[in-house]
Amino acid sequence: MANEQPLNLVQLVADYIFYWNFKHNVRVALTTLSRRLIITMVIWE
Repeated sequence: MANEQPLNLVQLVADYIFYWNFKHNVRVALTTLSRRLIITMVIWE
């Protein structure tokens, strides 16, 4: 039982890092997409 605890902690940290990276990538993608959309609208004006 004592051996499983650090493994769970590592798994928890790995999941958190993966989730944070995913959230960060989504935010960057949305920002890039919205910026591209604004540039396109300005060009079309």
